[in-house]
Amino acid sequence: MYIQIPEDMAMIVMTIHMQVRPSKLKELLQTLDELRREKRQMKGFIDSLVFTPNDDNDVLTFVEEWNTQEDLDTYLQSYYFSVLKGAMKVLTSSSEISFTTNSHATNRFNAESALV
Repeated sequence: MYIQIPEDMAMIVMTIHMQVRPSKLKELLQTLDELRREKRQMKGFIDSLVFTPNDDNDVLTFVEEWNTQEDLDTYLQSYYFSVLKGAMKVLTSSSEISFTTNSHATNRFNAESALV
């Protein structure tokens, strides 16, 4: 069953799937943890979660929730997102970012092309 969420109550979810380079998992997790602490101060940041699907330690999924598109856009132009892109470039062999609103995909692109 699909429930329509009013637009002013919809949150934006950013999901990043990453293939972690060998022996770089700990460094990537430390970076994500530090960024999470810093982002708690940003307007509109709700929460983030990191998990490894199917107990595969070479693959990480990182999920962030934002109150509004404007809040997410501000984050995507921030120093913290630049740090995340840099970490992904150095510590992962591939990554993909997707954005969803109300459980429907709104944008998808390959993170490697966004890092150029």
